[in-house]
Amino acid sequence: METERKASEQGKAEQRQPAHSTPGNEDDEWVQPERTGKSAGTETEGHRNESRIPPLLMKINLRLKAKAGEGMKEWGITFSQAQALRVIGHHGGSISQRELERMLEVSHPTVAGLVSRMRKNGFVRVTVDPKDHRNKIVSFTDKAYRHKQHILQQHLEVDAQLFRGMTDEEIRSAEHALQKMYQNIQDWDEYCCRDDH
Repeated sequence: METERKASEQGKAEQRQPAHSTPGNEDDEWVQPERTGKSAGTETEGHRNESRIPPLLMKINLRLKAKAGEGMKEWGITFSQAQALRVIGHHGGSISQRELERMLEVSHPTVAGLVSRMRKNGFVRVTVDPKDHRNKIVSFTDKAYRHKQHILQQHLEVDAQLFRGMTDEEIRSAEHALQKMYQNIQDWDEYCCRDDH
């Protein structure tokens, strides 16, 4: 009788145990559920189904900067400076610092630092905007024009490696998804700013 009573109690305890719990971890609410085909980032039955996209984007960004930077060391510029030089080149070799900030979508102090270092290395010269003395014009030097093609070629090589094995449709789909995610972040920033006020 005692044996039958213990077996009955053990069976009831097993029935009460949550399906996702493990020994010594009964209160763990972060156990990943099996994927059911629902969109990443949604929550099902109280469980969090986290997307791998944010950490993957961070890895891509870090590796991209590292690999591209390796090819530009010989010219004494960084990946960020090369991005700025590329934008200036697309504007005919001269651009206002405000427009450069807008195109790179970074803060004034960040662009000011980039321009200062590029000026020190002899890639740009800075003059006062004759139309607005509060603004500055950033222009290519002869040294920048000499390296312009090398910088462009480095960007093309990075793009070719990044999109290797992908079809045009896959590239367009990836770009569309990334643009949408970026817009969501911008909307988030605006929403947070409204809440602060």
